[in-house]
Amino acid sequence: MVKQSASAELSDGLIRFKVKSIDGKNVREMAVDALVLKLCCEECERAHGYKGGQPNVVFLSDMADRMKAIGVDGCTPSIAYQLWHLAGSAIASLKKNTNETPSLPSGSTRRRKGKDRAEG
Repeated sequence: MVKQSASAELSDGLIRFKVKSIDGKNVREMAVDALVLKLCCEECERAHGYKGGQPNVVFLSDMADRMKAIGVDGCTPSIAYQLWHLAGSAIASLKKNTNETPSLPSGSTRRRKGKDRAEG
């Protein structure tokens, strides 16, 4: 029997961006995982009961702190606001390049049969 292999070109999922000072003299290059960023944003939205509209200072300050915790060094509320909006478009782009969305612990969305299927 011949074993078939599958190949795929995967995105690293990193959002690469540059942060420059208002005067434009200082520039830092950074990267953050798109999925981790999106989940971070959603956790903050849930924690603050955000339902849309204009975010407040407390919300954006907390978002910045959460982003620092996932590796966005020196994140300010202004950077957090911009990354928050970027996260959604980055995830949409990743979804276009993926045939399935990981929803099961195995990362597969196929329906499991037999002993390994959870009874519901």
